[in-house]
Amino acid sequence: HLLRMNSWMLSQKYRIFLSNGPDEIARNSENRYRDFIITEKHEDDGNISFDFGEVDLNRDAYDQLQWLVRNKVKARIKPLEEGREEFVKYGEEREDREYVKYLTSEDLPLLDQVEELFNETDIESTTYHDDLDPSFQAIRIRNHEGKMVIGLQHYWKNQLLGNTGLFNLYYKEGGGHEPIDEPIITIPDRLDAVYYDGVLFIFEDWRFEQMFDYHRVYEEISEEVIDSVRENEVEFQNMDMVEDAILSNPIMMRKLDDVKRTGYYQQIDTDDIEWVIDEYDREGIRIEGTGSDREVVLSNRRKVWELIHILNDDHVESRLTDTAYQTTGKEEI
Repeated sequence: HLLRMNSWMLSQKYRIFLSNGPDEIARNSENRYRDFIITEKHEDDGNISFDFGEVDLNRDAYDQLQWLVRNKVKARIKPLEEGREEFVKYGEEREDREYVKYLTSEDLPLLDQVEELFNETDIESTTYHDDLDPSFQAIRIRNHEGKMVIGLQHYWKNQLLGNTGLFNLYYKEGGGHEPIDEPIITIPDRLDAVYYDGVLFIFEDWRFEQMFDYHRVYEEISEEVIDSVRENEVEFQNMDMVEDAILSNPIMMRKLDDVKRTGYYQQIDTDDIEWVIDEYDREGIRIEGTGSDREVVLSNRRKVWELIHILNDDHVESRLTDTAYQTTGKEEI
């Protein structure tokens, strides 16, 4: 109960935080420090780095971007205040529609690589050009006290219009169309995350994960869980298939994040796996062999889900109906 109360108090704190901070800064017409940053991600020998560049825009464009940040933040605040959505720490829930996720910057694995975006005011100029492949875009608004709110947008390649066509057209005032030689860049009418005062508020999990290369974090978590299961002397007939099935499936890797947080996998052994298989009549997973030579056998890659559900203690039984369930969403009470 104390854990749930602390979680509720933290959620209330961040709800007020989001309401009073970003909305206030984005609403204030006196905020004249605004910029639009595009971020390109690089990888060298497994190491991730980012380059930041400021795109020069006119005042009308900055006004629209500021309005976008305020409007999208307000749109998420209202259902939070009405109880239709709630705050949860990033990774604790998988649905986007009913939750706003939060993540402190200290918990962001790539913090050192993106700290310039959060703190540096003087960023070199750049443009959208043929060789550029951005990871995300950032709308930064700062007040006279130095407080900054940053709206983050995952970059889609379809934002670049007309780079493969014969030419582009635009409609001239007064009638008629005129060709444009250069491609057209569109800015989406959405926010995927907002940063304010050391906290990231995440509106859309998948786009956030793409921006910050979060699948690498899930890979590391999955490998850690797999190694721990091996240390419990659980043997598999085809461990290579199990690993490949997990590490090639982002949904499985995200589920392994749940497995790590619950922590049950650290104490599960072959006897426990065999008990769940027999008790709940699971198909596609079985134990072969005797004594110390026993192995877990999975009939195909899809049945790796059965193993993951066992590691996450997803099997329960109702005393009211004597019905057994495999549940993917449960709350300890």
